[in-house]
Amino acid sequence: MAQARLAEFLKEHRQRIGNGGGGKDSGISAKMTFGEAATSHLRDLDNNVKIKPRTRAYYRERLRALEKSWPNLSTAEIRKITASDCKAWAGKYGKVAAPTNYNNTVALLRHVFAVAVEAGVIYAIPAAAVKRAKLRTKEIALPSGEKFNAMVKEMRNGHGRFSRDCADFVEGLAYSGMRKGEANALEWRDLDFGASEIVVRGERREQRAGKAGAGFP
Repeated sequence: MAQARLAEFLKEHRQRIGNGGGGKDSGISAKMTFGEAATSHLRDLDNNVKIKPRTRAYYRERLRALEKSWPNLSTAEIRKITASDCKAWAGKYGKVAAPTNYNNTVALLRHVFAVAVEAGVIYAIPAAAVKRAKLRTKEIALPSGEKFNAMVKEMRNGHGRFSRDCADFVEGLAYSGMRKGEANALEWRDLDFGASEIVVRGERREQRAGKAGAGFP
């Protein structure tokens, strides 16, 4: 029974390929290239309002890195790219790329193949078996409160045009726990001086309240 269903599925898949794909866009060609699928995926990212602009830009960087590390990938017919091709690329790229960049590039690769799956051009993702790289744990050494205060004092006494502003900014980041991008996105409406609270929205519009001036983290 299982073999009969598999045969029927493959027959239907070949028919979709012969008709130019049977996904959401019936005009898609069975000879869709990887570059065409990648363009479609990036367009989907641009249309997703939940994705930050910096994230969109990052995945465009990953696509450029992918195409640079895999010659002629962009013009290759996506149905002709095999799991072995993906593993061969991963074996080479994994040796030169940072683990985080490698993992995100693999994720992008899979997402592009998913576009072709949805369009009916292929029925499986060739890069599904490519393994992620193990991330190395970073040790973060924070200064003591005394050393931090000394650093801020040194910055404030720098006699530069923005020395005091820089010192205030660094203190604000440390005491609030905000990232630089989150602090940059603050507006007056986010400050509640009466309650001594700051609403941190950031580009993702996430809200988390924290006490202002709560002390050294």
